[in-house]
Amino acid sequence: MTRQELLNRICNASFNGCLGLFVGAGFTKAALEGSNDYEAYSWKELLRQCCKKMEVDETIVNSSMSNPEIASCICREYTNKKGNPDVNNYEKSVEKLKRIIADKVTIFPEETEKVKYVNYFKSINLSWVITTNYDTVIETFLEDRAIPIGPEDFFLKRDGLVPVYHIHGIRFSPQSIVITNEDYAKYFRPNDYRSARLPFLIKESLVLMVGYGLGDLNVLTAVDLAKNVYSDNGESFPIVQLVYKGDGFQSNPYQDPSGIWIIEIKDIPSFFEELIATKDLAEKKRKEIEKSLNMCNDIFDNPTDPTIDKFIDDETYRNQWIDVVKSLELEYNSVYLHFESFCRKVFKKCRIREAPSCAFDAYKVHLKVLLDLMKIPFRKMPISFFSFLASELDGLAYYIGDGNGQSWAANETWKEDASSIPEEMLYQLKQYNAGKGRYYTHLTEILGKIK
Repeated sequence: MTRQELLNRICNASFNGCLGLFVGAGFTKAALEGSNDYEAYSWKELLRQCCKKMEVDETIVNSSMSNPEIASCICREYTNKKGNPDVNNYEKSVEKLKRIIADKVTIFPEETEKVKYVNYFKSINLSWVITTNYDTVIETFLEDRAIPIGPEDFFLKRDGLVPVYHIHGIRFSPQSIVITNEDYAKYFRPNDYRSARLPFLIKESLVLMVGYGLGDLNVLTAVDLAKNVYSDNGESFPIVQLVYKGDGFQSNPYQDPSGIWIIEIKDIPSFFEELIATKDLAEKKRKEIEKSLNMCNDIFDNPTDPTIDKFIDDETYRNQWIDVVKSLELEYNSVYLHFESFCRKVFKKCRIREAPSCAFDAYKVHLKVLLDLMKIPFRKMPISFFSFLASELDGLAYYIGDGNGQSWAANETWKEDASSIPEEMLYQLKQYNAGKGRYYTHLTEILGKIK
């Protein structure tokens, strides 16, 4: 996949309301780059600040322990420290550590940076944000559209609003912060809501990861859950991770061993500018498509008699229209409503042609139109449109055969061309027929002739 193709996938996900943002500490660092008053901390830098405030030996941070283990060790050291008013009270030490963290991440970007990022996020339609950050910088950029959600809260969705799910806690609720070994033990409980919710969100959306390094444990865990807990059904959304490379970034994206698509970037602002430029072009193209489809809908809703006749009699013309409908993505499914209206007029004209005595060839033409329409993939058409086609075929089936009063020409066409009905469509016709029972005996009969 090229860089442009991947950017287009991101834009399409944004248009269709299925773009999710995974935000890490690197995002906050980039957003505060122009600030003189605040510092954005990495996890180890944050723990070092806690050591200073709690007057615990900072060398703990340099140990080979994991960060949660270091956090727990700081609290134990503070618990046993002489002069500590909460001596021998580990829970109080943990509370103090979390309050310090909450204070340190109470940060807000400079106005110039804020305006820049606010404009970025106004241009991109996000379905949700998941963040491992304790700060609320992302909420600042989303302004009144943001719904901050802590790790103990349910994942809320409201029309026009963006839920920001802080899976490791949020600064204005220090007790929610996930930092120590004990916190993570709770996090990985089998019935933990966060662990259960994440793979669904990732599976159902295109995920753009911003502010994480390659090999970040949070990234790898989330991807593993999405890929291995729930299998794919059809084409899945890609997971895209931005990796900061400065001026030496590689243009073409690539996949890492875990299947994540990597886009190397100069910096986060330049990426958003590139994405928005792509979105503007895509939006222009979508408007052109919508304009063309509106013209098609007008033809479908108000067809002239010559148009209906040409659709029936000219196979090339008919398949050109069918190809247009087949090519539509799911977001344009409303076209089927107009197309069905047109097809009803087509079949009405077919029945008028069949009305005179011995007009047996008209049944053959009617059948050919139906068979061509059944080449539209079942998965792409609304169920209502499929039901319409199945019902029309059942009505025609009575006249398909080699008996008296039946169209032998239509029967030969059925023998020759029915096998071209796509397998999935044929299976659904049989299921539909079975559901109708004895009322659809004619459809049962002709479906039974297919070898």
